[in-house]
Formats: sequence, structure tokens, C-alpha cells
Amino acid sequence: ISIDTLHQAAKSAGLDQLVDLEIFKKYLKKPTHQTKVLEIGCATGRIGKELIQHTNYTGIDFNENYLNYFRTTLTEAGIDFDPNQIKNISFFELKEYGFDLILFPWAVIGDFESKEDQYSALKKSFEILSPEGVILIDFLTEEDVIAGKGNHVDGYNPTYFYHDQWLSEFKDCLLYTSPSPRDRG
Repeated sequence: ISIDTLHQAAKSAGLDQLVDLEIFKKYLKKPTHQTKVLEIGCATGRIGKELIQHTNYTGIDFNENYLNYFRTTLTEAGIDFDPNQIKNISFFELKEYGFDLILFPWAVIGDFESKEDQYSALKKSFEILSPEGVILIDFLTEEDVIAGKGNHVDGYNPTYFYHDQWLSEFKDCLLYTSPSPRDRG
């Protein structure tokens, strides 16, 4: 989808106020530039432009137009960054390890094309996580989807990821799970 459509969808979902960023920050214990953060599906940098200033941030996405927008936004804002922090790479090709925080923001888990790919992504996330690391997945509840809330954008057809369906799969490794507390209207 286009950058304008993406930004409008974020605004419609209430994400232009960065409420999800505030939730993610709660899981960063005194972030420093040594705190390794991976954002999967960083897109145009809505969250990344904040995190890149305070952590050892890596953002990945498969859409080069989004990534170029992100880089331009950082440059125009005078924010220092290493071009290698923003990558056009598949999550499954990523070779880095030891992340303190791995983010799947704004229902990005649905961008994986099947339940099997979602499972593989979660498994890989646990493999590249630091021993004390945290994985945060922002997703829609099944009730939200049924009620017509969420990511309704022409041309975007996610593989929905529902909280209750995955609880039993990862019950031994999840410390806390909860659907997002915000209304995605």
C-alpha cells in the first residue's frame, strides 16, 4: 500500500499518537544505546524514529519505499543513524542475535503469509532473543476483527493472529499475555 494510505490507516487506528510506543517503552528497562531492539515491519519509522535515538535499534521491512521514507525522515530531523540499522531484509534471513526487545507492532504478525510462517517467526524470535529479552506482539483480537475494527485497507489482506489461538502453543515460554488495551476503532 502507498505511504499516504499507510499513514492514514495508522491515524484511523489511533496510532498517530504513538500509544503503542508508550506501551513498548514500559518493557525497556532503562534503555541505553547498548539495549538491542528489533522492530519487525518498521515501515516508515513511526516507532523507529523514536527508538533509534535511545537504543541500539534495528528496523526491518520488505518495502524499500517505506524504508527510504524512514531514512529521509531521520536525515531531515537531524537524527544520527547508521544505514545498516534500517534493512530491507526478510526476518527469516536476519543473522543478528541477542535482542533485548523484539517488536511486532501494529498487527505486523499478520503480514506473515500463513499460520506456519507466523509460528516460524515466533520460534525464530525466541532463538534470537537475549536471555532476559522480551517479545511484544501487537495484534487484533478476534472480537475486533468480527466487529469490523482494525486494519481495513484495500490491498491489505493479513493472516490474522488471535491471542487465544496461540496461548496454548507458547504457554511454557510466555510470562504475560494480554490483548492490546487500546481500542483500535
